[in-house]
This record gives sequence, C-alpha cells and structure tokens, in this order.
Amino acid sequence: MSKTKLLFVIQALGAGGAEKALISLLNYIDYDKYEVDLQLFYKAGINLKFVPDAVNVLPPLIGEEVVSGKAKLKKDIKDMRFAYLLRKSWYLFLSRFVFKHKDRQGVVLKWKSEIPDMKNKNKKHYDVAMGYMQGPPTYYVSDCIDADKKLCWFHIECSEKIKCDMESEYFKKFDKVLTISPVCVDALKRFYPELDNVELVYNMNCPKLIKGLSEEFIPEEFKEIKETKIVSIGRLCYQKGFDIAIDAAKILKDDGYKFKWLVLGRGKDKEALDKKIKEHNLCNEFSLLGIRENPYVYMKNADIVLQTSRYEGKSIVLDEAKILEKPIVCTKYNSVTDQLCDNVNAVLTPITAEGIAEGIKKMIDDENLKNNLVKNLSESNMNEIKFENDVLSSHYKLFEV
Repeated sequence: MSKTKLLFVIQALGAGGAEKALISLLNYIDYDKYEVDLQLFYKAGINLKFVPDAVNVLPPLIGEEVVSGKAKLKKDIKDMRFAYLLRKSWYLFLSRFVFKHKDRQGVVLKWKSEIPDMKNKNKKHYDVAMGYMQGPPTYYVSDCIDADKKLCWFHIECSEKIKCDMESEYFKKFDKVLTISPVCVDALKRFYPELDNVELVYNMNCPKLIKGLSEEFIPEEFKEIKETKIVSIGRLCYQKGFDIAIDAAKILKDDGYKFKWLVLGRGKDKEALDKKIKEHNLCNEFSLLGIRENPYVYMKNADIVLQTSRYEGKSIVLDEAKILEKPIVCTKYNSVTDQLCDNVNAVLTPITAEGIAEGIKKMIDDENLKNNLVKNLSESNMNEIKFENDVLSSHYKLFEV
C-alpha cells in the first residue's frame, strides 16, 4: 500500500509557538503510513535539529539563513534580478499609497512579487499540502503547490487590526482553515463570515521531548540566584506585553521584593525595552537574554513562569509550563481561559502593570496557593496522554483525502 504524501510549509523553525507545534507533530507521525516533505523559506531556526530523520527537508525557497530586507535588496541588485525588483516596487507602491500601510495587505502584495520565482520550484503532486502558518506559507501552498487537499493554519486570534480582505480570497481556496482554540475559531468566523471551512484543531505538544530537554542542565544565570526566579518567553513585540512587564517589575522592586526576571526571546522592540529597563533602574532585576537553544531548562528551574500577553491564539509556552508543572502567572487576554483557570492551575491578572505585580506578589507570598496550583497541574497531566492521542487522531483525519 502506497504512503500518503504530505507537505508541510513554514517560513523557518525558530522559537515560536507554531514552529514548536509543528516539531511536536512531526515527532508523532507514523512514517510507515506517511511520506512527509517539509518546505522552509529559510533553512534556519533553533528547532531544525528536532526534525525527525524520516522527514524530507526540501531545499529552502529563499536561503540558508533569515536575512534582513536591506541585505536581501543588496543581494537582488548584485544578482541583477531587475524584473523581480520592478514587480516588488509596484506592489510596494500599492501597499504604501493604495492600502495605506495596512500590514496584512502589505504582506499579501509582497508575496505576489515572489510568486513568479517560486511557482515552479516544487512540481511534485501531494495528497495533502499544508500551510502551517498564516501569511506566506498559506499563499505559497495556494499559488504554487499541486495537491488533492489543501489546509492552512491561523495560529493567532484574528482581530480588526490583522483582518485582511485579500487574505479572505486565499482562505476560500482551501479545504479547511484551521485554528487552535475555540476563541480563535469564533474570531475567524466573526471577521470572515463568508468562510464555511473554519475548523478547530488543537496544537500538538510532545511532553516526553519537553521533559527530557528540561533536565539537560541548570542555566548559568540561575546558579548564583537566591531571589525569586521569574521566566517569560516570547517575541519582543507589542503583543507579548513586555513593556507592561517592566512597569510591573518596577512596582515589585519599589515594594521591596527580591527577584530576577529573565526574558527569552528577540524582536523589534528590544531597543525600546532595554531603554525602559535602564530608565526604571532595573538592570539587576530584569534581563533580556535573547533566544536560547533550550528554553525548557529555564522554565524547569524557574520559580514562576509568567506570561504578560495582550492577546494570543493558544499559547504553546503555557502548555509547556503546564507539562513541567510550574507555577504560572498570566494576563487575562481573551483566549486564556481555553488553557488556564484562575486559582486552579494559575494566577490570572488584569493586563496592567499593577495587576501583574499583584499576581506575582500573591504567588510569592502564598506558599499554599503555589503548592495547590502545582498539585492540580500534576493531576491534570495524568489526563494529557489521552488528550494528546485525541489531538493526533484529529490530525490524522485531516490527512485523509
């Protein structure tokens, strides 16, 4: 019996939630039944090493490393890609003067300049092809891949800010538009009422892999710390709320609490956040560590895992913290109750500096509360094996043609 041919497409394999979910799924798939190709735009990212040997990683569409816009422009000029640059300039003009810098429309238009160069890079026929993240992976599968069935994932909660009429035309071409929590399903249906193909499919986690990696070593940053150790993980951007986190840290310090707050991640807001840390005189208490190859050792050795997001889809970081049975403090963004329950498996706070600071104080001061949260997480993890099997089954159903 021939194997089902699957294609997964994602831009790179960095430290984000979608990337981790894909790695977990690839580590569960039965390769006796499925022939799996993985298409990356950039063959880069700290999660590359976790791709199973059975997966055929195709040559990257763009290159071996993620490059900045300026570096790519210089290379395109050097390679004399003048037709491409002319197309790109036209779509940039449309984005800037017709669509007035609306981000999602700009992403779609930028993609349209790439299509001619990518159209014939993969002529293989697949049973099922999947754009595993919103944006270019979705557009690539739609415009450039031949498959009997096409699926795309939307890994964040849709909102007015990121709604894009152009993207709706792409979604209509897919057999299913998949998203990762009930709140995300409701949001997609609300902002794209014309779609009748939206479906809930939870992200995969791989507890065995996460627990194994968490035991590899104790981070150097933790070996001398006697204060409360707080760890946050995420991109340095508006969504993740680290500007609010720094204000919360200032409140904690002013109120006499001793702590070290370590943030793992990188992003466009680093310079502004560094400046704010210095202005609040928090250089000894609040550190932006950048990307770490193994974030799980930091979570494992933390006293509190803290998430300060303004919005999320379904947070992979929270699932990982739950697997590692860590005390969690988290802001009350819209979809958080899909994963956490206040005073049952986490402390939930308002999305304010004052609220976050109070949540941290509550976790530090109330040892009984902390112990009960960990106990509840331990008990709920006993049911996770069945849940992960159910999630895997739901993915296998997607792979049916």
